[in-house]
Parts: sequence; C-alpha cells; structure tokens
Amino acid sequence: MGARNLTALKRGDSARVLAVDGGHPSAKRLADLGFIPGATVEMLHPGTPCIVKLAHARLGLSACLQGSVLLAPQSFEAAANALPQCRETE
Repeated sequence: MGARNLTALKRGDSARVLAVDGGHPSAKRLADLGFIPGATVEMLHPGTPCIVKLAHARLGLSACLQGSVLLAPQSFEAAANALPQCRETE
C-alpha cells in the first residue's frame, strides 16, 4: 500500500506525516503548523472540515488541505510500532 492522505483516516486513527505536497499553495503554512515528516497526527473528527490533533493542538482542515498531507503507508506504521523501544540506562 502506498502513501495516503488525511482523508483516509477514520475517527481515532493516528498516522505519521510522510510529507506535505510541496506544490500546494499552503504547504509552507502546513509545515509551520507542524505537519512535518515524522509528526504524528490523530483524526478527531473526519469530514469537511476535519479536526485533527497534532502535537498539543487541534486544527480544522478543509478537504483541499487534507489531500495535501501525505501519510506514511500503514505497513510502515506497523513495522515502526513493532520495533523495541530503547531504554536509557542509569
């Protein structure tokens, strides 16, 4: 499965941002808001506009903006979540 965008998420789903469509007029603004590679986004309310949680903020996005935020493929997410977590030693 390839990259998907925010429109693919259902309520309660989380995913990592892969990229923002650089050709979109609001790409820089989305990056400024925190839509950067590796950031985790959670869908709180799907639809148009949708409401997502990003870091400690809740943001409303139009359908156009939802389509420009590319998310990591689900297979990547599953593999990343399966990795053991590092623990710091004292």
